[in-house]
Amino acid sequence: MNKIDRNLRHAESHDIDDNFGDATVPDSFRGSINTLSSKAYTETSHSSNVWNMFFRNGGNVHYSNKDSVWKSKNSIDKVIANDDGTKLGDDMDEMMSCGEWMRWNVVCMVKEICHYVKTALSRPVIALMALGVFIMLFLAGFAIVQTTKSNYEDDLRFQAMCTAAETGQWFNDMFKRALLPLYSIQQAVIYSDYFRDLPQKIGKAGEPGSAPTLEESPNPKYSYRNVTNICDDAEMQAKFHEMVESVNHDTEMDGLIVHYRLAPHAVFCLVDPLVNDEDFGEGQSMDFSGAIGRDLLHSNAFWDKTVRATINSPGNEVDIFGPIEIAKGDDVIMPELYCGHLKVNMPGYELEIDGDVYESWGFVMHFIHWSKLKEQSKIYDSFSKRGVEFNLTRTDVIVDPATGEETAKVEIIAQSDNAHLLDDSNSEVVPIKTPNGIWMNRVGYPEGYTPSWYGPAIIGVAFSSFIIALMFAVILVEKQLHTKLLYKMMPSTAIKKLNRGKTVVEKYNLVTIFFSDIVGFTSMAGEMQPIQVMKMLNDLYVEFDKIVERHNLYKVETIGDAYMVVGGAPDRCTGPEAAAKVARFALEATKFVKNYRTSTGTRIYIRVGLHSGPVMAGVVGQAMPRYCLFGDTVNYASRMESTSVKMMIQCSDMTRRLLIDAPNHMFHCEERRGEDDEVGVMVKGKGLVHTWWIKGCEERSNATYDLDLENLGVNSQLSSRNSLSMVEEEDDRENNPVYS
Repeated sequence: MNKIDRNLRHAESHDIDDNFGDATVPDSFRGSINTLSSKAYTETSHSSNVWNMFFRNGGNVHYSNKDSVWKSKNSIDKVIANDDGTKLGDDMDEMMSCGEWMRWNVVCMVKEICHYVKTALSRPVIALMALGVFIMLFLAGFAIVQTTKSNYEDDLRFQAMCTAAETGQWFNDMFKRALLPLYSIQQAVIYSDYFRDLPQKIGKAGEPGSAPTLEESPNPKYSYRNVTNICDDAEMQAKFHEMVESVNHDTEMDGLIVHYRLAPHAVFCLVDPLVNDEDFGEGQSMDFSGAIGRDLLHSNAFWDKTVRATINSPGNEVDIFGPIEIAKGDDVIMPELYCGHLKVNMPGYELEIDGDVYESWGFVMHFIHWSKLKEQSKIYDSFSKRGVEFNLTRTDVIVDPATGEETAKVEIIAQSDNAHLLDDSNSEVVPIKTPNGIWMNRVGYPEGYTPSWYGPAIIGVAFSSFIIALMFAVILVEKQLHTKLLYKMMPSTAIKKLNRGKTVVEKYNLVTIFFSDIVGFTSMAGEMQPIQVMKMLNDLYVEFDKIVERHNLYKVETIGDAYMVVGGAPDRCTGPEAAAKVARFALEATKFVKNYRTSTGTRIYIRVGLHSGPVMAGVVGQAMPRYCLFGDTVNYASRMESTSVKMMIQCSDMTRRLLIDAPNHMFHCEERRGEDDEVGVMVKGKGLVHTWWIKGCEERSNATYDLDLENLGVNSQLSSRNSLSMVEEEDDRENNPVYS
C-alpha cells in the first residue's frame, strides 16, 4: 500500500498532514493505548467506572498542589457537587479521618462485591461450576474425614478389645496357677497314707459304725456329723498344714489362696488355716472352724448341686464357683471370693448321691482371694489409663430343684465406675475363656467411638470447600471480566488467533466507516475543568456505545473527541446491510446529541462522515496490541467527517449507492451543493467529490423496490457502478482471506 498523507484532526483544524509508515490510517488511530483501555473498561462496567464514581452528581475538580483528588472523601463530594466552576477552599487539603476512610473503603468494597455478584449472576455457568467445585471438595474432604473417623473408631475398638483380651488372658493364666495347689493336694491325698481311711471312718450318714449326725446343728442351715476323734487328730492336722504351706509357697499363691479344705465322703474334715487373720486386712480375721463336720450331701440344694458337679465333672477338671461373700453376722468380711473344688477319685471308695454311686474318695477345696487377684492384675488401671470402661460378667444357669426350671443369672465379676453407661452402640463384648467358664467383658466408651473432632472437622471441610469454591468463583468472575474487557478491545476471532501465537491480518472487501467529531471541542475544553470534559465525553460516548450495540456494529476506538465505528467488520455482512446499519447508527447518534446537554447546560454539536470501501484489518504490536483498520477507505471516511458541517451526516457517493440497495430501509439523502450551487465538496487528495447528506430513513413496505437513479447524476452513477462492480469482482476472487 502506498504511503499517503493523513489529516491530523484536532478541534477544528483538519489540514495537517502526517505519515504512518507503509499503511494509511486516520489520525484518530494515533491516540494512546491507555485511552483505548480506559474506554474498554468504561464499557465493561458502568457501575464500577471510576468516572461514574466521580460524576454521580457532576461537577468540577480543583487540583491541589499535589495534584491529588483522593485526599478526602468530603472534598471529593464537594468537588463533585460544585458545578459553577469556582475553586474550593483550603478544606481540600484536609486529610480523611479514620472513620471516613473506613466508610469509604467499605463502600468501595461493597460496590465491588455487588459488581462481582452481578457478573456471576449474569453467567449461571459460574455459579454451577463453583457449586460443582464445592460439592467435589466437600465430598473429597468428607470422605477423608470419614476414613479418618473410621480408622480412629477402629483404633479405639481395637485398643479396648486388646485391653480386654490381655486382661482376660492374665486372669486365665492366674486362675490356672491358682488351681495348681488343688491338684497338688489331690495327688498328696491319693499317694499319702495319712488321709486314706478318712472316708471309711466318717462313713455314710445313718449307717452303723459311721460318724453320727448331730441332732443339734451348730448352724441350722447345714447338717453336721460328729467327727470327733476322726478329724481332730493333731498329727494329721499338722501334716495337712505342712502340705498347704508348701504348696502355697511353691506356687507363689501366698495371700491369694486363703483357705483349704478336705472333704472325705463329702464331709468337711480338715481345714487350714483354722483361723485366718492375715489375708483379710488389718483387724479382720475369719474363723473357719465352724465348717468342720458339715455334711454337704444333707445340707441344702446348693451344696448338693456343688458336690454333684464336682464329683461328676468330666475328666479331672476343677469346679469353680463365685464370687461369693463371706460374712460374720451382718458384717461382710470377704465380699469377693472364689471357691475351687476338685474331686479325688480312688479305687475302693464309693460316694452315693441321690441313688447314684460314684467311685470317689471325696474332694478337696480352696478359696481364692478375688479382690487381691484383681488388685494384682491392675485391671482398673489398665482400662482407666486408656479411658475404657468395662463390665466383666459370667452367666450361670440356675436350676430350681423343685420345678427343674433353668434361669440364667448374670454374675458381675468386676466392673468400672461408669460400666452402667455401656450399651451396644458404644461398646464391644469380648469373650474370655477361663477355668471358671466363659467370661464376657463388655468394653467401650460411654461417649461412644465418634471422635470429638468429627463435628468441627465436617464444619471445617464445609467452610474450607466454600472458601475455595468462592475463590474459584472469584477467579471465574475475574476471567469473565477480563474476557469481556478483552472482547471489547478487539474481536473474538483476533483474540483466538493471538492466543495461538498467530499474526492477525484480515481483508474486508466492503465495509462502511463512521467518523464523528465534536465541533469547537478545543475552545470548549479550554473553558471547562478537565474533569468536566471527561464527564461530558464519558456520558456522550457511553450512550454512543449503547447505540453501537443495538445496531450490531463494531466500535474501533475513541481518540479525544473523535469516535469511529465500522459496519461489515469484523462481523461480515453484505455492503448494503453494513451501510444501512452505520447510517441508522449515525442518525440515532445525531438525534441523541441534539437533546444532550452537559452538566452546565451547554449544548454540543458534532460532525459526521461516512464512506464505504475495502479495508485491511489486523492487530498491531505485541505489547498492548490494538485492532486497527488500514486503507484509503479509512482516510476517505475521515475526510467525509472533516468536510462535513455541524449536526449533519455526510456520506460518499459509494455509501449512497449502497444505501439505495439497503434491503429493509429506505434512506432519504440530499445531494450536497455549495453556495454557488456547485455539486460536491473539495476533498484534499481527492479533488471535487460528489457527496450526500443523510436526512433520515424509514422501513420499506416490502422487499421489492425500484431504484430511482434520476437524482444520482451521470458521474455518481458511473462512480457507484464502477466501485460496486470492482467490489463484487473482488468478493468472487477472495472471500475472507486471513494471513497469519
